[in-house]
Amino acid sequence: MKVVMSRLKRLKRFRLPLLAVMLYVLAIPLFFLWKSSEDDLKSLRVRQREFNALISEYKSTKENVNALEKAVRARKTTGIAQTVDEIFLSIGIKGKVKNIKSAGTRDIGYSIIEEKTDILLEKLTMNELVNMLYKMEESQFIFSVKKADMKKAFEAAELLDVMITVSFFTAK
Repeated sequence: MKVVMSRLKRLKRFRLPLLAVMLYVLAIPLFFLWKSSEDDLKSLRVRQREFNALISEYKSTKENVNALEKAVRARKTTGIAQTVDEIFLSIGIKGKVKNIKSAGTRDIGYSIIEEKTDILLEKLTMNELVNMLYKMEESQFIFSVKKADMKKAFEAAELLDVMITVSFFTAK
């Protein structure tokens, strides 16, 4: 018993330094662990902001696609020739259409079909051309002008011969 007591007295002298060393040994790894967890938290917050931005962009794109699909499905037509004839008749240039030729169709996904058509118009004034393009833009149908070639008409310099490639979008 005396031996144990004498050993305990010797340990009392080293208790404070031993406690300081143990705290030091434990404090350094905890400090580095704390710093790395702070860095991880910062990177996770940055990723979360990026993810939220992607979510909002996705929602916006999805709303646009849904609106486009709804617009395409709402229109019931027999084809681009009938639709173009209606537009040309409304602005009085139906007689100036010399040729309407289909350039093919393709499935663009989302249950939407793109129908390309080449339209040849002769002896158009610039005002008639602008009105035609405006009517196509503002019509209830979805058009996209892919290409337009304009040349001066042979008979009069103020008239134009126009070859226009138009895409018309419909639901399957």
